[in-house]
Amino acid sequence: MNIISHKSSNLSIDHLIQSKRDSFLSTNFENFEYKNKAEILFEELIKSELGQFILEHKGFNAYWTEYVCSYPDYKKQGKKIPSNLFELFVLEKVY
Repeated sequence: MNIISHKSSNLSIDHLIQSKRDSFLSTNFENFEYKNKAEILFEELIKSELGQFILEHKGFNAYWTEYVCSYPDYKKQGKKIPSNLFELFVLEKVY
């Protein structure tokens, strides 16, 4: 699906991941600890459906917006919390 606000990349997800990984690895991090944490989050990003969607579409669609916005209520209700570190970062820190 190609929505005007969320255009899909012309690259396959594997090529897109490799491109982003190459770009990430070429970044000059001043702090080694920050680089290690960023590498862990990047690896978690590419393992999650949410992260792959963000890479491919450069943003959320209605499904992922609802997922992120509803998380506090789901958490209060005791529903399952994702184990992926990237998703937890987005759900707990960004929102």
